[in-house]
Amino acid sequence: VVLSLAIFVRPDALARLRGYGIEDVSPDGKYTSDSSILMVIVSTITTVHFYLPVRWGTLLPLEVLGILSYLVSVLVIGTNESKPSIFLNVFCLTGFIVTTALSKRDTEGGERQAFMSILTERCLRCTAEFKL
Repeated sequence: VVLSLAIFVRPDALARLRGYGIEDVSPDGKYTSDSSILMVIVSTITTVHFYLPVRWGTLLPLEVLGILSYLVSVLVIGTNESKPSIFLNVFCLTGFIVTTALSKRDTEGGERQAFMSILTERCLRCTAEFKL
């Protein structure tokens, strides 16, 4: 839900969806960048990866949706960014999402190893107590 709302953060995107131009929304025709959309996407994905206790593989649809929401915003609604800037934004967003997913996976591995060491320790304690 939040990622779909990210498209509507920019006033010029809302104007384009309604058939108006940027000069109708902002009389001085100020340039609007995609930074607000990208920040909403990045903060949503980061928050979900850090605070939802789910496996990293279950977050794959969210990660794909994060990239697609920016691409839909750029390709369907339009943007004032140049083509190299759009490519750089998509590249950096994809790199950020992949890095976040891999770090979530790595964290899960560490948590599983810590849990296994706790289980091993408890088994050893039970065995030692049983021998007494």
